[in-house]
Amino acid sequence: MAYAPNFDRHMKRALEKSVPKLKWKTGWHPKGQHWMVDVAGLEGKEERPRVLIEAELKKDDPAANVIKIWRWAHEQKNTEPILFVHGFSKLYWQAKVSLRERAQFVGERMVEAKLHIDYKSTKIRYRNKSRRSVHFRPRTGRGFHARQGAGRLKLAAQGLAKEVARLIRSA
Repeated sequence: MAYAPNFDRHMKRALEKSVPKLKWKTGWHPKGQHWMVDVAGLEGKEERPRVLIEAELKKDDPAANVIKIWRWAHEQKNTEPILFVHGFSKLYWQAKVSLRERAQFVGERMVEAKLHIDYKSTKIRYRNKSRRSVHFRPRTGRGFHARQGAGRLKLAAQGLAKEVARLIRSA
């Protein structure tokens, strides 16, 4: 199962409902570029990027995602405001802390470069917040087959989309 495309698809669907004024695309890339962002919010007939989202689930170098955006904005001499949201899974808050901190440091320097890009990093939450999930343990044993994931990937994508929508409203 490919986690990232499924995650992106769920996030796009949630964003289409919560922020319908933008056209949401997964795997977006600027013309002439070979890299992609996970999800982009585009505006107008020219489909100018207004929101770029990178969700780090388990990549080895999240700073590379910031650098590619920075380089592109610098080459284009970007003058339009863009919100760049960088989501980090639990892995980057517990085991790969230095990689997350490095990416955040690069993002903060990108903002200082005055390229009209607002960088926001956030947690991707993989836990269902319902009371039942705290005490519920799935049945296991002979003859019982549990569904893997139990929809947590979809819930996490929807949670990140909700945070992005909040950041868009506050910008």
